[in-house]
Amino acid sequence: MASAMSMNASPVHPPKITTVKALVESTGSSSIPSFYNFTPYLRDEPIAGDAPIAGDAEDAVPIIDISLLVSGTPEEQSQIIHQLSKACSDWGCFMVINHDVTESLTKAMIASFQEFFDLPEEEKKEYQGNHVMDPIRCGTVESTGSSSIPSFYNFTPYLRDEPIAGDAPIAGDAEDAVPIIDISLLVSGTPEEQSQIIHQLSKACSDWGCFMVINHDVTESLTKAMIASFQEFFDLPEEEKKEYQGNHVMDPIRCGTGFNPSLDKANYWRDFLKCFAHPEFHTPNKPAGFSEIAREFSKRNREVVIILLKAISKSLGLEESYVEKAANFELGLQLLAANYYPTCPEPEKAIGIPAHYDHGLLTTLVNNGVSGLQVKHNEKWFNVNIPANVLFVQVADHLEILSNGKYKSIAHRALVNNKATRMSIALAHGPALDTIMRPAPELVDNESDQPAYVEMTYRKFLELQQTGRLRSKFQSDIEQSKAV
Repeated sequence: MASAMSMNASPVHPPKITTVKALVESTGSSSIPSFYNFTPYLRDEPIAGDAPIAGDAEDAVPIIDISLLVSGTPEEQSQIIHQLSKACSDWGCFMVINHDVTESLTKAMIASFQEFFDLPEEEKKEYQGNHVMDPIRCGTVESTGSSSIPSFYNFTPYLRDEPIAGDAPIAGDAEDAVPIIDISLLVSGTPEEQSQIIHQLSKACSDWGCFMVINHDVTESLTKAMIASFQEFFDLPEEEKKEYQGNHVMDPIRCGTGFNPSLDKANYWRDFLKCFAHPEFHTPNKPAGFSEIAREFSKRNREVVIILLKAISKSLGLEESYVEKAANFELGLQLLAANYYPTCPEPEKAIGIPAHYDHGLLTTLVNNGVSGLQVKHNEKWFNVNIPANVLFVQVADHLEILSNGKYKSIAHRALVNNKATRMSIALAHGPALDTIMRPAPELVDNESDQPAYVEMTYRKFLELQQTGRLRSKFQSDIEQSKAV
């Protein structure tokens, strides 16, 4: 469902492991396999040494006497408010003294938590949970019996993605920066509101290549049901899942591990299930109810994308249904994919999915509330935390091609952690397989704005990508003879 950035090393195949989940649940693993080593993918060049450790901060962190806010004189209250302002702006933290949380109560709380952690594992199991919105959750990074990941999972520096060999600096969380699109205004807003949202879409697609969608018709309950159904699939015995293993990109149902099994230079810390959802619908026949939930979830997401594509067509100065017609979207390929990232004992060495771009027009994405997605914006990596009941939408390669580069497909990657299992569910919405995708002639109608991308069918693009023979989506980097 995605195209990886180029890697030049030869494939090294690890010992046979069916899934990462099975590896994590194994008690015999005492080190991370080298094939999963992705060191040091978080040590980006601009912050390679990180900031210097300045020592303890007790004498420097501001101290706020809260009693003066409650019973102090007006002058004392004013002084404390000034100190608070300076603490929040200069430090972002402070110490509070003379409050009503007694020392005895704090000690009792610490002792009670210690008693909980000392309970037998079987008693604590009833409180296990994976979702950030579970009202009670407990877990452990030691539950697998593995303190490090097997060596063939190591994603070592020589295997890093060439276009970002040094990586870009981690810029922080992007929730406040990634554009937010209120899709309800495209459906029922005034002409002025619709025009404003179309303008916001244009800016989001050109500046970021991604955006959040709110007020859509993919209900939170449906999303939770879909996540739960995929979890049930991944929890099936390995023998039952084997019947759905596949190696070809055109297999309508595929489950496995890694990224692109025929090309992987390292094993990636993820398991996946991919199903064709449109124009023909395919899903496993287990677990019970999976197919019905998947069909409705895919249908609702596709309806959201149709609304977005109409607005995107308008934002490009094209007729409302232009993108749908050019892509023969009525018969377009919709790929439903779940990525399962188990807890990793050495997340600093492994990678879920390396930096890549998605094929298709748009990708819609949800997750189980556990962070791990990063997008690259202005040469910096941003953490993307997707709120509940929000769709994260990414511009993909074929919308970039159709817009002749006005809208850019976004590079993104998936990191792993040692605290909680992460699951993401993506739907890739692409053209019809035998439709030739090319830049819209209306966007290349003069000598200074010539087509920048190769023409080829969507099917050919996927097959070349799968075999590693797709060097680039750009005309200048690929022979015309490969076009169709």
